[in-house]
Amino acid sequence: MSGRNGYIKLHRKILDWGWYLDSNAKLLFIHLLLIANFKESKFEDIIVYPGQVITSIKSLSQGTGLTPKQVRTSLEKLEKTQNVAKKGANRYTLITIENWGLYQDDETKRANSRANEGQTEGKRRANEGQHHKNAKNAKNEKNSVCVNNKYNNYIYKGDAKKIGEREHTHPYGEFQNVFLTSEEYERLCQRFTQVKKLIDKVSIWLTEHDRKNHFAVCLKFAKSDDWPKVPKIDKAQHEESKGVPMPEYMRKKYRVKQEEL
Repeated sequence: MSGRNGYIKLHRKILDWGWYLDSNAKLLFIHLLLIANFKESKFEDIIVYPGQVITSIKSLSQGTGLTPKQVRTSLEKLEKTQNVAKKGANRYTLITIENWGLYQDDETKRANSRANEGQTEGKRRANEGQHHKNAKNAKNEKNSVCVNNKYNNYIYKGDAKKIGEREHTHPYGEFQNVFLTSEEYERLCQRFTQVKKLIDKVSIWLTEHDRKNHFAVCLKFAKSDDWPKVPKIDKAQHEESKGVPMPEYMRKKYRVKQEEL
C-alpha cells in the first residue's frame, strides 16, 4: 500500500475516457490510482514498483463501497481496455496500472527537469552578470592612470569622465576631465589670460572632487585666485584692427589714453 501521503495527477483527458460514464469502473480506477505505489517498495519477497499495488477483491470492495461482484466486473473492463493488468495469488492480487509513467512519473520528471533547467538558467545568467561586472571593473582598472605629483598621490580613474560630462562638452585639462562646451571655453579665453593654466589647475582639483558644472568651477577658481584678465581693447582700436579706418578725433583720444597708461 502507498499510504495517504502526496497526491496524484488526474488529466482532464479522462473526460474522453471510455469508462468515464461507467460509475463503477471510474470509481475503481481512480481508487487504484490513489492507492498505487509512487516509489519502489517490497512486500514479502516481491518488489512492488511505482504504479503497482498489492490488494484483494475484499480490500477494493471495502475501499470503494462496491460489492465484490462489481469490483470483479469493473476490473475485467479495465483489463479488457488495457488500463490495468492483474496477477492473482492465494492471498492477494498484484494490480499494475498500465502507462502509469505517462501521466504520473514522466510528468513529475518533466516538472523536476523544468525546475532544474530554470535553476541552471538562473545560475547561468547570474554568472554572466557577474562576469560582465568583473570585466567592466577590470576595464576601468586598466584605464586608470596612476599619478604622482607635488599636489597629491592618487589614482585618477578613467570612468571619472562620467562626472560633469554634459551634452556638447569636450574634455580639457591635464587629465582631460574638465568638460566645457566650445562656447564656455571661448568665454574663458575672452575674460582671462593663461586659460590653459587655469583649466589645468581645475583639472588637478577635480581628480579629488566631484562637480557637475566645470565651467562654474573655472569661474570660481579665477575669482578666488584673482586670475589675470584680458585687457579691455578700445572700441575704436578694435574697429581699426578689423580694417575699419579710425577717425582722427578717435586717434587723438586713443593716443591720450596710451600716454596716460
